[in-house]
Amino acid sequence: MAWKRANYADVRDRMKPGDIIAFGGNCIMSDVFKWITRSCVSHSGVVLQTKLMIDDTPQAGIFNEIMESTEYKGFMGVQRNRLSQVIKDYDGNVWWLPLSAATREKLDLKKFFDFLIHQEGKPFDLADSAELMFKTFIHQQPDIREDFSKFFCSELVVAGLEAGNVLPPIDSSDITPADLCKFGIYSGDYYQLKGNNRKIKKYNSRDPESFN
Repeated sequence: MAWKRANYADVRDRMKPGDIIAFGGNCIMSDVFKWITRSCVSHSGVVLQTKLMIDDTPQAGIFNEIMESTEYKGFMGVQRNRLSQVIKDYDGNVWWLPLSAATREKLDLKKFFDFLIHQEGKPFDLADSAELMFKTFIHQQPDIREDFSKFFCSELVVAGLEAGNVLPPIDSSDITPADLCKFGIYSGDYYQLKGNNRKIKKYNSRDPESFN
């Protein structure tokens, strides 16, 4: 597995729907999450793509969006934003984790998009996020009931990939952002787009079914 450094502008055209964007924030809460999970990753989102539109007429090309459950621009919950702006505004490390070719062959884009778009605007699941971090801290196997009325970050991403047939049935409420980075669904190379150079421990190293 190869860690590489890249500028977003140089790789944006290579990104595809379903690719993961991992984050490692510099705020106190992010530092707590990273310490508990023994990872440099504290947050995750998933890439979407939208056709460029001018006066309601489709133009050539696309732009990348990110779907995530987070606090951004005064809203805390599931939201879709321009990926370039999110990266620019983020205080911390950012990585791009491309799906492997074998994984992408499984991806049902319609089901993937339909699921995620219907979650937009739902609130952030603070209670389940806190419970997951606590159980991880005390080394207790998480067993949190899946509830799609609200989402925390990795819960949203895992549920979207499962809806798109990439993942086997997994309780998405039990998966941390660090766990998501361990899923064996990515290509061999991953790219750090921002922040101090850090490699993600155990990247792409586990069968997702092992988390059941």
